[in-house]
Amino acid sequence: MMNTNKIGRIFCLFFFVLTVALLAGCQPKADFPFYQLETLANNSEIIYIDDVQYRRAPNAEPAEQAYYCLGKKCAWTAAAGLGKQIGVCGDAVAEAQEASLKIFAIAGDEEHFFLYTCPANFYFGGVDIRLWQQDGVSLAAPSTETVASVKLVCQQEEKALVIDEALLAVLLTAFNSDSPQAMPDSANADDWQNCSLIMQHQEYPFLQYEIACRCSVEQGVACWQNSDGQWFVLPDEWFEILAQYLC
Repeated sequence: MMNTNKIGRIFCLFFFVLTVALLAGCQPKADFPFYQLETLANNSEIIYIDDVQYRRAPNAEPAEQAYYCLGKKCAWTAAAGLGKQIGVCGDAVAEAQEASLKIFAIAGDEEHFFLYTCPANFYFGGVDIRLWQQDGVSLAAPSTETVASVKLVCQQEEKALVIDEALLAVLLTAFNSDSPQAMPDSANADDWQNCSLIMQHQEYPFLQYEIACRCSVEQGVACWQNSDGQWFVLPDEWFEILAQYLC
């Protein structure tokens, strides 16, 4: 089960794209440049834009198409949402070029390292949103090398956290562990406070990574939630940080 924050982001992105599609249907059709979409033998896909290749992961689950990461599953997403539409793409045929996807830049990504696509034509059954990246560009799970800063979001309020590299390493070690400490079944409290830790990418500041968290001062524990809805204990140092900011 996906956590509430991730579901909320996906719904917001869905409604944004749907609104764009509806508005586009009420206005004269814009003349966007057409780019070739090619499907390879392994089901991966490539878009060619001015001789630059953009690619996406093969066989991505619908809920995973708003982010891209090779290896360990991770969720870097567009911090400020989609930017302007820059084109359309589809399979190039002999006599016509039929657009199947609209291509959007990411807000703040002036070099177009990454692109989003969504269907060019309305259909029932949801919106297939995909994240593409330039050939040679890679994303990895958060690390001390890839995270520039961390902020805490609680009840719609954002607070920048002043932490050093050692504290960041403690958080990421717990988060990237193959066997994190699970919350015990008996861990119940009436004072749970929910929040999110949002990490900004060092090289691509227009991308962010969100971790759902909660803290109980009563029990002296803080925990984080994975994409399957499971809760795991955060190190004591991070309980102290969350307790300080949440209380």
